[in-house]
Amino acid sequence: MSTVAFVNVALRGHINPTLPVVAELARRGHTVTYHTTAAFEPDVEAAGATVFRYPGDGPPLAGPPTPVTLLEQLARTALETLPSVLSDPRP
Repeated sequence: MSTVAFVNVALRGHINPTLPVVAELARRGHTVTYHTTAAFEPDVEAAGATVFRYPGDGPPLAGPPTPVTLLEQLARTALETLPSVLSDPRP
């Protein structure tokens, strides 16, 4: 079987749609890992994935949610979380 890794933005609208996919992969016997924050750990584990936490509680979405500010904040969050994602052990 395969190992599938999810890395996602720690927002309900991004995490929740992936949980049925995680559950189906796990049901089929694949090893699933999911990089997210502690806030989403119970839901992700319930779907059948092993959680690897990255720092923080998600992207800091301060200020007006314009496309430019959103992209800048998401890019900053990606740069902050990438080192912990790359250093996590793989099962």
